[in-house]
Amino acid sequence: MKLRIFYQENNQIKNKIYKRDEPETFPKNIIKIKQIKNLKDYFNISLSSYDEVVDLFKELSIILNTNLSLDQSIDILLQGNKDKKIQEVLITIQDALENAQPIHKALKKHKDYIKDLPILFFQLGIENGDIKNSINILSKILIENQKSKKQFVSALTYPIILIVTLFISVGIIFNFVIPQFEHIFSHFGSNLPFATKALLFVKNFVEKYYLMIFFFFGFAIVVLKYIYIRNKIIFDKFIALHIPLVSKLYCNFILYRFFLSLGMLVKSNYQFQTALKNTMIIIDNKYILYHLNQIVNAIKNGSAISEAFKKTKLFDNLTIRLLHTAQETNTLPDILINITDIYSLRLDEKIKYFSSTIGPLFILILSAFTLWIVLAVMLPSLNIGNILN
Repeated sequence: MKLRIFYQENNQIKNKIYKRDEPETFPKNIIKIKQIKNLKDYFNISLSSYDEVVDLFKELSIILNTNLSLDQSIDILLQGNKDKKIQEVLITIQDALENAQPIHKALKKHKDYIKDLPILFFQLGIENGDIKNSINILSKILIENQKSKKQFVSALTYPIILIVTLFISVGIIFNFVIPQFEHIFSHFGSNLPFATKALLFVKNFVEKYYLMIFFFFGFAIVVLKYIYIRNKIIFDKFIALHIPLVSKLYCNFILYRFFLSLGMLVKSNYQFQTALKNTMIIIDNKYILYHLNQIVNAIKNGSAISEAFKKTKLFDNLTIRLLHTAQETNTLPDILINITDIYSLRLDEKIKYFSSTIGPLFILILSAFTLWIVLAVMLPSLNIGNILN
């Protein structure tokens, strides 16, 4: 995507189009930045409102790279952004700057919208006196996180379409197809094929008890959510370890995000333990978070980094060997980036494998259901001559 940048030069307001990856060429006296969208962008429907947050910090990073101050950058973003929620976030930052208040504390009221990472990186940027670098790291992490989420959602799109198709098909068959044949089926009495009996039983059961079925599923969801809240670590362990196809993909996604954030913080000269503690804020799986806390405690007690990671049994041998090499050669920042790249490649592979496996599986289920319907309707029809006689 390109940007049209409005700037002041020789007491005149001018504008020029730039690419996003050319911040070093931006003019100095920037007044406003506007995105230039092509036709494809208008048809690219966002799957998440969080894209607006990602774009906000991406643009903030670009503007800060032109050597403008944070308050000047916020003013520019306020002029060019019309989204109400984004404006509220920007105004909160602006007020905090004007009143000399900690930005990360002021942003906590927007936590449900912007999530934890922006709050963390504003805090880190203020603490180390380098807000520009902190926002730059934040932007990269948010972009990569959103990219991975979209890949996962894209992999689920096809199965979701198949499920919706299945439910629509069931509705059409139960309401329009079966009623046309029920009069014929009634002449067979108890001589109906098993497939037909089963289909009629399901139809009659749903028609008679659909309200109870609806309330049952609603009640089940509420109960499961309550149990999940009370026993989150048990459920999170089950999700992380015991769901075929999903667990490995899920863990790889979380660990990729973990090493991405950890690597960038360490590369920005944060101590490993400080970076590790701050990175844990993005982990929402209690089971994985418990083991990461074990790593922190083990390192505190003098264990080597590789040994502390090895004890959790969350990480494979390659990751442990690389961490050992990093500690021995004092190349931890570079090795962490390498580990991130490895998890990124694995995540891509697992998403492709998940997509290539789950699609045929749902097609098989849909085909089996279709075969059942065909047999249930056609088998009695084959004997209709005997009934007519």
